[in-house]
Amino acid sequence: MALLSIAFNLCFVYLPSHLSTTGSIPLARALSGAVLGLLTIAVTAPLLGRLSDRAGRRRLLIVGTMAVGIFAIPGFTLAASSPGGLLVFNVVFGGVLGLLVVTVFVAELFPTAVRATGVAVTYGVATAVFGGMAPLIAVLMANAGAANAVPIYLVAAAVAGTIAALTAPETAFDDLR
Repeated sequence: MALLSIAFNLCFVYLPSHLSTTGSIPLARALSGAVLGLLTIAVTAPLLGRLSDRAGRRRLLIVGTMAVGIFAIPGFTLAASSPGGLLVFNVVFGGVLGLLVVTVFVAELFPTAVRATGVAVTYGVATAVFGGMAPLIAVLMANAGAANAVPIYLVAAAVAGTIAALTAPETAFDDLR
């Protein structure tokens, strides 16, 4: 959940603001691109969730976390290159984030008696601590003259997410308890 939250906040909160602030892309255009990326997630997430029912959650999580790491640096470079580059980045990254079927994966780790509480605490902490801090960390990096390090931060989160996915059990085919 941490990677999903970090990636979401860096790509759809920090990046439009950063590109606008640096004068690369007007804010309205940057936010419009973000909306298109969010719509892409809305379309791909259910489709990829269905695929995870058949192929397994762990497999999609591994592919998704690796894809975030592989696409982060060239994606941020593409996004900063032009409004069209940002548009392509948002659509591709929206599709990649659709691979992160982490919410259902985490839900299946908890017994039914505490499932909602387990997901709520996990999601809440990951979103507040990791996702909520991501734009702040990115702004601090940019203000320190290291804006190019922001996608490296995302790569580091993706590496941690990939390690977690590789060591996690498959949950898709287990009976719910």
